[in-house]
Amino acid sequence: MQFDYLARAIALIGSVAVSSAVGLPANAGGLTAAPDGAATPSGDLPAVWQVASPEESDQVWEYILHSPLGIAALNQLAIEGFINPTCDRTLYTHAEFSTFQTLLRVDCFTPRAGAARAYSEIRVTFNRFEDIITDFEVERVDSEDESSLPDGVAEAVLAAAAAEAQVDPDALTILEAEPQTWPDGCLGLGGPAEACIAALTEGWRVVVSSGDRTWIFRTDGSGRQVRLDTEATP
Repeated sequence: MQFDYLARAIALIGSVAVSSAVGLPANAGGLTAAPDGAATPSGDLPAVWQVASPEESDQVWEYILHSPLGIAALNQLAIEGFINPTCDRTLYTHAEFSTFQTLLRVDCFTPRAGAARAYSEIRVTFNRFEDIITDFEVERVDSEDESSLPDGVAEAVLAAAAAEAQVDPDALTILEAEPQTWPDGCLGLGGPAEACIAALTEGWRVVVSSGDRTWIFRTDGSGRQVRLDTEATP
């Protein structure tokens, strides 16, 4: 099965640590799952979550990889750009309920972004009954880094990418966003007949993906200017 291979590859990327608890709701032990698409303030995990031992990690990954909902959760991480060798993954177990409720924490150095919010961390809480993952909750954690892509710029880039790809913006994911200083008002992409302001312009280099294609855009600081970098785009 396609997702099964994807999940197994995910499990082998970097170090991992897991956590789980007996059929409990995702907010057991003080961890509150945010509504889908929302993000919660950054902060340390509640004390009930403990880093899983290597034996516990192996056991939990077996449950995740052999459950349809476990595969679905990993696929969601991939869609949002959180399956990457540069991201740190840690598995936690619940102090009281052991591996029946587990937490997978994925932290990426470069904030990822959806249409409305940039975030650098995702937490997935898995609930298990016997050998099957019965449900999971996804929590997106806001990046407090000042280098996070502003909402307005993210929305402008996704709109430009959607027009370029002729797809809905919801079908696209921002994989990378890096602050840049462009050489002029045309973001270094002005044409021969274009008059560009001769002033350094603060902005962003943004990588957008549809899953099978990738585009690289340049923007100014507000998102009013968004230009496709055709030479850098694969």
